[in-house]
Amino acid sequence: CCFPHPKVPLHSAHKSSELLLPTNLLKLRHYHHLTIPLSSQFVSCKDLKSLKQIHSSLIVSNGIVCDEPDYKIAEKLISLYTNFDDFDSLLAILKSIKRPNSTLLWNMALKSLVNSGLSEFAIWIYKQMREMGVEHDSYTFPILSKAVFLVDFEAFWLGKTIHGLAMQMGFGCDVYFCNTMIAVYSKSGRFGDACKLFHEMPDRDIVSWTAMISAYVREDNFFGAFRLFGKMQNEVEPNAVTMLGLLQGCPSMVEGRQLHGYIIKNGLLHDRSVENSLLNMYSHVDSVSDAEILFGEIDKRDVVTWNIMLSLYTYKGDITRMIGCFRQMSGE
Repeated sequence: CCFPHPKVPLHSAHKSSELLLPTNLLKLRHYHHLTIPLSSQFVSCKDLKSLKQIHSSLIVSNGIVCDEPDYKIAEKLISLYTNFDDFDSLLAILKSIKRPNSTLLWNMALKSLVNSGLSEFAIWIYKQMREMGVEHDSYTFPILSKAVFLVDFEAFWLGKTIHGLAMQMGFGCDVYFCNTMIAVYSKSGRFGDACKLFHEMPDRDIVSWTAMISAYVREDNFFGAFRLFGKMQNEVEPNAVTMLGLLQGCPSMVEGRQLHGYIIKNGLLHDRSVENSLLNMYSHVDSVSDAEILFGEIDKRDVVTWNIMLSLYTYKGDITRMIGCFRQMSGE
């Protein structure tokens, strides 16, 4: 498969070209001769130049020695090179690893990139992983699906490609992977693909149901979301995140009050986000009285809570209540 090459930020390219160690020198060996503990050196590493100096102390010409201590150092180097946006050195380390079970390090590199907001680079690194024939495991595709969800371009095409590879390699039924792919398809406007995947899943958890409900809401199909919510309760108990998705798309006061009752009955009203979402829902369906009652029952109000009420009064043109609410807010 083909994956796009991300554009390297100019500042990253400059740093890499200025400080890059030759690829054939990015090797590790035993480090027992170092006078300062390596862990302390890594902690004190504040910039790319310092990292290169530490890395140079580990360089030999024979390649990475495959004992456990060196393996852990490779993990730390990968993490630090990710933090400093030096992707050339990161890839050079990964390519120099001859250990058969190097999948762990590749996965760690992918996860580090995704967690750093560098999903495009994670997909590019995965392309190198595929070209080198590195084996995949049950962690590889869930990380990739998260990367695909976070990218801003061609999410559907990338998602479809990753999904197909996962199916071919026997990892297509992983619950976490499928959950993220539902979100990817929904985000890409491929509701049919999301629905098909959901119904084909042999096992579904609360995240699966919540992701599918959110997909219905994204399609402005609240009644479909509400029906699925009813079916969900036969298998798993909805949580606060589920309610947030439903409240976001609630079209009328009738359904809103039903959700409100469910939230109270199941003890979910203590969640601040749920309280504010419920208040926001009443605001959107123009139920001032319900909003005011709920607002009065909220013990700890944050800025979001107050802003919802201020926006509601402003929208209704009730300047008197808006000013009164603002003064009350200022007093607290």
